[in-house]
Amino acid sequence: MRKQYFEINQPVFHGGELYFTMKQAEVNLDVTRTDYQRIKNELVLQVKKAYYSLAKSKENLKFQNELSEEVNKIQDSVNKQFEAGIVPKSELLNVISQTGQVKFQLISAEGDVSMAGLVLKQSMNIDHKDKIDIDPKLKFKKLDIDFDQVLRAAFMNRAEMKINSMMLQYYKYEKNISSGKGMPKVDMMGNWGLAKEEVAPNDMLGPTNPGSPTPIFSVDQ
Repeated sequence: MRKQYFEINQPVFHGGELYFTMKQAEVNLDVTRTDYQRIKNELVLQVKKAYYSLAKSKENLKFQNELSEEVNKIQDSVNKQFEAGIVPKSELLNVISQTGQVKFQLISAEGDVSMAGLVLKQSMNIDHKDKIDIDPKLKFKKLDIDFDQVLRAAFMNRAEMKINSMMLQYYKYEKNISSGKGMPKVDMMGNWGLAKEEVAPNDMLGPTNPGSPTPIFSVDQ
C-alpha cells in the first residue's frame, strides 16, 4: 500500500497574535530602513566634511605660498638697503623674524593639506597610498533660511527620534501579542491525497488452499 497526501492547517482565530506579529515585523523593517539611512547619511557627512576641510587647507596653502613669495622679495630688498646703509640692523632683524614666521606658516599649511587628504581617504575607505586631488575653488549659494523652521524640520526628520517613535509602536504590538497568546485558538485542519493498494493474483503467489477467495486490485481515494 502506498499513500500520498498533504495536510492543510489554516488559523481562524488566534486572539490577534498573528496579525500583531505581522505588524510588529513591518515596524521592525521600517526601523531597519531608517537606521540604514541614518548610517548612510553619517558616512556622506563625513566625506563632505573631509572634502571641504581639504579644500580649505589647499586654499590656505595657496595663500601662504603667495605670502611667502612676497615676504622673500621684501627681505631681499631690505638686505640690499641694509648693505647700502639705508636701514638699521633692527629693521633687518625684524624682517628676518617675519620671514621665518611666514615660512613656519607655510610648512604648517603643507602639513594641514597632507593631514586633510589622509582624512578624506579614510572617510572614503581608500588606500592611503592612492593619489587624490580636488578642485579647491568652491562656489557657495547664499540661502535665506528660517532658523525656527530648520530646527523644527530637524526634530521631525531626525533618524534617532523617528526610530524611538517606531520602537514605541513596536513594543505596543509586543504587548498585544502577549495578550493574544492567552486567548483561545481556532484552527481549520484537513488533508487530501491518494491511497493505492496492489495485491498479486493467486498464481503469482504460489499454491493456496482450495476454496480461498481470489484477491482483487483496488484503489481508494
